[in-house]
Amino acid sequence: MSRILYASFDAVPAPKGASRHICALLEGLVEAGHGVDLATLPARGPWPAWPAVRHWPLGEAPSPNLLARADAFGAHVLALAQASSHALWHVRDVWQGVPLALWRAQGGPATPLVWEVNGLPSIELPVHLPGLANQPALLARLRALETHLARAADRLVAVSPVTARCLVDLGAPPERVRVVPNGVDLSAFSPVEGDGDGPELLYLGTLAPWQGLDTLLAALPRLSPAVRLRVVGPAGRGLGPRLRARAARLGVAGRVLLAPPVAPADVPAALARARVCVAPLDGSARNVVQGCCPLKLLEYAAAGRPIVASAVPPVESLFRHGEDAWLVPPDDPVAWAAALEAVLGDASLRARLGAGARALAAGWGWPGVHAAWRAVYAELGVTASAAGRTG
Repeated sequence: MSRILYASFDAVPAPKGASRHICALLEGLVEAGHGVDLATLPARGPWPAWPAVRHWPLGEAPSPNLLARADAFGAHVLALAQASSHALWHVRDVWQGVPLALWRAQGGPATPLVWEVNGLPSIELPVHLPGLANQPALLARLRALETHLARAADRLVAVSPVTARCLVDLGAPPERVRVVPNGVDLSAFSPVEGDGDGPELLYLGTLAPWQGLDTLLAALPRLSPAVRLRVVGPAGRGLGPRLRARAARLGVAGRVLLAPPVAPADVPAALARARVCVAPLDGSARNVVQGCCPLKLLEYAAAGRPIVASAVPPVESLFRHGEDAWLVPPDDPVAWAAALEAVLGDASLRARLGAGARALAAGWGWPGVHAAWRAVYAELGVTASAAGRTG
């Protein structure tokens, strides 16, 4: 059995979509016959019974500072790599990837290194931590880490063609870049019967600033008072109270419900309640330059729900306007109100969009994603029968 070191600066298991993606990818690795050493942040839920997966969560964080925790996590992953031989190193972040690449370059083992690219800290962190925008030296350091890993990784796997172009611009050799979008468990979703529970809009996912929820709230007063918005997802960093306060200022507090995350098994039921599912991504560099592949959109589509989403490049790479989603310019509450009014008011349009989305989702099932990842590993000479010592 080949043993893989898989590392991600995320809590696993946890309610976030990143955790669901990681767990589904782990299932594919285990089914393919790999053993896995999984390094993550501490779990926020029960750990699955995977005998082939050894979980190595980071212990107590040395500091509340995010960058200090990231450095500690990188040291944690490097120690795991140095303690056991692996057929391949698979990382989701620069925090682990750079220490591994440096060790390899300085005489460590010639272990293949794969970077699964979902985000770049030089782009995302200034949004989470606005003070970083005034620290050019720190941003330059983050960019240097990204450039180093872009050039050192043997394969860079982007979730979107937009992300792939960003990596090439960063210095990644184009021949090493692959695109493998996120996956969705099609068996967990059946096309929803009926038209939802009244005129309810559903947003499912994190409340991060780049998700564009401010635009959605600003559109709500322009719609019928009967239209409600349900926001389901984690609301850290004070974003929940901020959204509630904004809804109150706009006079729509009674029409907005902020609900906590639901377990993956309960996502289909949450989607079934909605008449329209939304993804109002903003036009920031995080979406337009870096790119993304929102799990929420894949799940909306798998459930056959009509989707209204921002017309940003990564979304346009997935959906066709008017056929499997209704795409709207980002950051434009007037355009969003008009689009929502049109879709909410036309049952035949909703039926067409939902059916188109479900048909499109058939290409995003996990078996296909797992096969794409096996192909990436095979390019580097790593298969389930590879001679990786379990250490």
